[in-house]
Amino acid sequence: MNFLEKYNIKINNTLLLSEALTHSSYAYENNINSYEKLEFLGDAVLSVIVSEYLYNKHNLKEGQMTKIRASYVCEDALNVYAKEVGYADLIKVGNGLHVYSVTPQKDGGSLDSPKPGKSKIIIRNS
Repeated sequence: MNFLEKYNIKINNTLLLSEALTHSSYAYENNINSYEKLEFLGDAVLSVIVSEYLYNKHNLKEGQMTKIRASYVCEDALNVYAKEVGYADLIKVGNGLHVYSVTPQKDGGSLDSPKPGKSKIIIRNS
């Protein structure tokens, strides 16, 4: 898992890492836990980090910060992060599903849309 070495991440609990990379379709077929509960917790932690950053580093109104935070902690943005970090291809999916990476046609962007034009991960039937 190159992304672990790249970011100098040491894993103490390999079972937790395996769960973090397990889509619900694979979990259902193999009667194991999926990443959904971990995703819930991770989204909350990421939301706190982004909130603190926006609050301390930008002179924005509450509504602006809320909108920007939502754009950084959403499915599209998290798909981009997974691909950029390099773990998207390690996600275990059930039979008949595949992880695809597509690149939207739109370019440009702003603080409101963190990574426009980057790849998006899509899990769907083959």
